[in-house]
Amino acid sequence: MKIQISGFLLILLLALVSCKKDKSTVIINSWVAESVTQENRDVLTPENQIEYILSFESENKYTLKLDVNSCSGELAFKRKSVQFNSGVACTKACCDSKFAMLLIAILPKTDKWKISGNRLSFTNNKGVSVSFIKK
Repeated sequence: MKIQISGFLLILLLALVSCKKDKSTVIINSWVAESVTQENRDVLTPENQIEYILSFESENKYTLKLDVNSCSGELAFKRKSVQFNSGVACTKACCDSKFAMLLIAILPKTDKWKISGNRLSFTNNKGVSVSFIKK
């Protein structure tokens, strides 16, 4: 009887360990910007049919496609926190929309991240948030 219980517990433990998702396999995707919430609680959404795409090349590098320009940078994830490192580098070909400019200004100011279903959100304690949907 003890051998059966020990065997069952071992199988259960192995199942739990093998089912745990690594954050890098979850986060490394493309995400479409859904909304930006400013400190004053104003919420902006894309005004046109253009998709603002956040892509992770690895767990510490990202790119963000805006209306015309593209941006990239480095970041570091730690459990539920995120730190955007050394600013954001963007091309400056022409004019991006108000939403795009706000997106790139607010995203690096966030310090927490969360995935819930097919949604990725970045937030901070000042009420700022940026929401994305998995592409």
